[in-house]
Amino acid sequence: MLDTEARWYAGDFHVHSRESGDASPTIEEIMGFAQGVGLDFIMLSEHNTNSGLTLYASVQPDYPKLLILPGVEWTTYAGHAGGIGATDWVDHKTGVRGVTAGGAIQAYHDQSALFSINHPTVPGGTFCIGCPWEIAVDPLNLDGVEVQSGRWEAISYWEQQCADGSHAAALGGSDDHKGGRVDDPVYDRPIGTPTTMVFADGLSVDAILAGIRDGRTVVKVNGIDGPMLETELTGERMGDTVFADTATLSVVVRGAEGQTLQTIKNGSVIERIEITADPFTHESSVEAPAEGEDRYRHQIVIGIAPQAVGSYVWLRAAEVVPPDGGTEPGGSSGGGCRVAGASGFDMGLVLAIMALAGWGMRRRLTR
Repeated sequence: MLDTEARWYAGDFHVHSRESGDASPTIEEIMGFAQGVGLDFIMLSEHNTNSGLTLYASVQPDYPKLLILPGVEWTTYAGHAGGIGATDWVDHKTGVRGVTAGGAIQAYHDQSALFSINHPTVPGGTFCIGCPWEIAVDPLNLDGVEVQSGRWEAISYWEQQCADGSHAAALGGSDDHKGGRVDDPVYDRPIGTPTTMVFADGLSVDAILAGIRDGRTVVKVNGIDGPMLETELTGERMGDTVFADTATLSVVVRGAEGQTLQTIKNGSVIERIEITADPFTHESSVEAPAEGEDRYRHQIVIGIAPQAVGSYVWLRAAEVVPPDGGTEPGGSSGGGCRVAGASGFDMGLVLAIMALAGWGMRRRLTR
């Protein structure tokens, strides 16, 4: 039975099965490897197809502690993105019959899915056609950015989106196409490398999506056994934003003794501290700006190499708390353009029903 405890869950938001067309493993092979390395969930991010939905119902019962998170990799010749939690197909043929990236983002949001840019800094050309992100989109509409995709880091790209107004969460994915097999140690990264930790109320689709929306993510760059950090900001928190005139910014670090903790404000490192214990704690007092918002996060590094990257938490003055309890005039929650969580139904239940129906249809067609 999938866990119902509120805690940090470990997963990989970018894994391909043979349903993608350019990958070799079956879903069962992926699940077996992910379970073996200790993950709690994996997202099957097939290229422009949700055909795997018809298979989930027959696979999920065999892995009662490992959640299959539905999704897709929205794949174009000018960039790729994750449709996290998506179950409905969204057209990727931009420039044809009015299809745009903005329209695709809206289509994902309309089904309560999230939109996260994948590997934006991967080299293009013959190395990886269409892989680098080259599409202009409103940063306010981004729910996440893949700050680490396999070996490719994109922290600076993510920081720029945040500077432009995005509240995108830091996410990571292996982009594994081989079921965990490593043929080329330079480029291949197995499932779970990196690992994204998400604090969620339970191991369900809705809870994982809510954790991302609230900015409760940490990317362990080198896998599940890497160091972990937990950032907190005192005050009244709504989503990923805290409302307080003065707040205590604190962090608890585990598994990183001898490494360096960085405190980052609005994209700039304001503190570098040697981690001298395990666990290690650090706190400081911060003040909200008179107008707008500041953003804070923590990062663990060895030298200049990131080991764990935390998402930002935003700080606004207490007097600007939205009067309706979380929705600002623009209709977004927590200071950024956020899609609301699914209401009135359990997305996981809907997914299971859809998948079971599809599986039954496949069995009838193959008899």
